Amino acid sequence: MAVMEFNEREKSLIEILRHFGFIKEYGYKEYKFIYYINAYPSVYFKNYQLNQILSIIGSDFGCIGNDYSIIIERRSLFSYKVIDVSDYYGTFGNTMIKGKNYSLKSQAEFVQKNLIPILEGKIWIDKLKRK
Repeated sequence: MAVMEFNEREKSLIEILRHFGFIKEYGYKEYKFIYYINAYPSVYFKNYQLNQILSIIGSDFGCIGNDYSIIIERRSLFSYKVIDVSDYYGTFGNTMIKGKNYSLKSQAEFVQKNLIPILEGKIWIDKLKRK
């Protein structure tokens, strides 16, 4: 029996799931996986009660391993709100800078440390920034 190695796209998906596994504690479920040939490896988590999606979108086919965008979307009957997490790196006294590539681990730690109230649906970023 031959043992097959994971390709780079599969490794990227596993890395996303590993570092963002904490999101399940807040009612999120894997919603969509993308890793086919012409797409960047990406995972979308959805909280069906909040109608909110956390998207981890890869680029360069995950070959670099740290070029990902983290997006939070919230939909309601009358509104659609989107956060690009990198826009808020400096907001919480963090040393991360928008435009630089950070590891998935450091991005996941940023989300876990600073954005849990948003993921729980308790508050949106504009109010969280004022605290």
